[in-house]
Amino acid sequence: MAVAIPTSPYDPTPLEEQPLGNAPLVRVLAQIRHPALLSLASDAATETALRVAQSLSEGYPIFEAGRETAVIVTPEGVKEQKNSGASIWRLRDPKETWQVSFSKEFLAVETSAYEGRTHFFQQLQAVLSTYVEQVKPPSATRIGVRYTNRVAEPQHLDRLKQLVRPELLGPVGTELPGSARLLQTVSQAQFSVPNGGSLLHWGLVPPNGAFDPTLTPLESQSWILDIDAFHSEKSPFEAKAITELARRLAVQAHTHFRWAVTEDFLRTYR
Repeated sequence: MAVAIPTSPYDPTPLEEQPLGNAPLVRVLAQIRHPALLSLASDAATETALRVAQSLSEGYPIFEAGRETAVIVTPEGVKEQKNSGASIWRLRDPKETWQVSFSKEFLAVETSAYEGRTHFFQQLQAVLSTYVEQVKPPSATRIGVRYTNRVAEPQHLDRLKQLVRPELLGPVGTELPGSARLLQTVSQAQFSVPNGGSLLHWGLVPPNGAFDPTLTPLESQSWILDIDAFHSEKSPFEAKAITELARRLAVQAHTHFRWAVTEDFLRTYR
């Protein structure tokens, strides 16, 4: 049976979540930004961070303290400046497929083993509840949910014209002579709606290329589709309310995804 394809990234038609058994989804991330907190920036920062870590240690026993990484764009590509930013703490589960990270201005939960919205947002709400109890941020200034897809199989890269919408092909849809090869092309689109919007990146990344320095580069060429749906209006920092808003952003991101790919894509990865 044919699957409904949205007519735009903001098509209001409700879409049922249809998990793909072999989805090229490499990361799902929810980030909540808040005003800078003295308790995570002063001499008391380590003590506060350890309280958070201890409260979450049953599910996230692996602890790491470091500094945020700055990213700069050079003629040679995207490069990292490690240990150049604010203190950051990371907690991981025993399998290291789930991570909680936080600093003086944000909290994030991410996974490389996504099992669907219900499970993901249960985990998010549990972490948020602990964070509220231990840190007590006064408000959330930005809530974002991000899905990163990466197609790396050569047989699928050769069929991108059948797998994604023409609007997302760009130079990928150009016929080249046998001696020429397209190595890299990454595009960006930002959409605005009341109280937020979305940011999309997509395109070909060369072997060992760094589309995002937080993702491990591949030794082969790949095609990425990165969707960040966000709410940018200040709101109370309440675990249940933030989780529900983040869930709605995930639904919007799913509409973006279903708009971007074809039925052939869904069949290929189902």
